[in-house]
Amino acid sequence: MPKATIKIEEAKISNLEDIYSLLKLVDLPIEGVEETIANFLLLIRQTDSEEELVGCVGLEIYEEYALLRSAAIHPDHQGKNYGKQLVLAIIAYAKLIGAKQLFLLTETAELFFEKMSFSKIERSQVPAIVKTSIEFESLCDESAIVMVLQL
Repeated sequence: MPKATIKIEEAKISNLEDIYSLLKLVDLPIEGVEETIANFLLLIRQTDSEEELVGCVGLEIYEEYALLRSAAIHPDHQGKNYGKQLVLAIIAYAKLIGAKQLFLLTETAELFFEKMSFSKIERSQVPAIVKTSIEFESLCDESAIVMVLQL
């Protein structure tokens, strides 16, 4: 088996189809990804012969707030701490661009994000501008758990 290295890099528009494929594979929506591709990070597994998209995560920016979206790790690579690496990288990026709070919606990863220091909050506690996101308006129903991290 060839030795692999892992790298996290900024997404490019040329990565869109691979990102869409990964998100569809893990049942996450692709709506809004292209519009926010400039704020996506990718986790790439590189061997001598190929590069493989293993994970992605993105941000939507709303004034001093950010919404974490599309956090996904390919099922073949889950359980290897790649998700943690990606989320730590996107938190650092959110801080770098001046976000004060980082929000997210999840239906399946509440415990993962709790371990990453996110806190569960009520939907009513989310700033109105963040609620204008496609996730809040139409992609995630009312049963989705809302979480926040103070940056």
